[in-house]
Amino acid sequence: MKKILYISVFASFIFLSCNSSVDSLGDENLSITTKESAVILTNNSDEVIHYILLEYETSTLVDLDPNAEWPTIEGNSKVSIPYSEIMGYQESSDEAFIMWGIEKRSSGNSLKFKL
Repeated sequence: MKKILYISVFASFIFLSCNSSVDSLGDENLSITTKESAVILTNNSDEVIHYILLEYETSTLVDLDPNAEWPTIEGNSKVSIPYSEIMGYQESSDEAFIMWGIEKRSSGNSLKFKL
């Protein structure tokens, strides 16, 4: 019986690690998960969040214009962004960079994360 328990715990660990899901990224307003070749952004606030999402290497090469129009997520909603739609994404990309804020000019939140 113990052997079956160990096998099921080990199998669960393998399944969870292969799911490529990240559940603890972001802050109280925005949560970031990766699942099935997409980044899922969830706005946990009542306000509109402005964000920009780039492949990490690309983010080190571009100069972000704070006056540019950034995509938005309405309050209490989510968007799913396929990896192929991330600016600069290539098949070999394994990290992304995101900046976000409640107001367009308050984009002080940023994060590098694994895809």
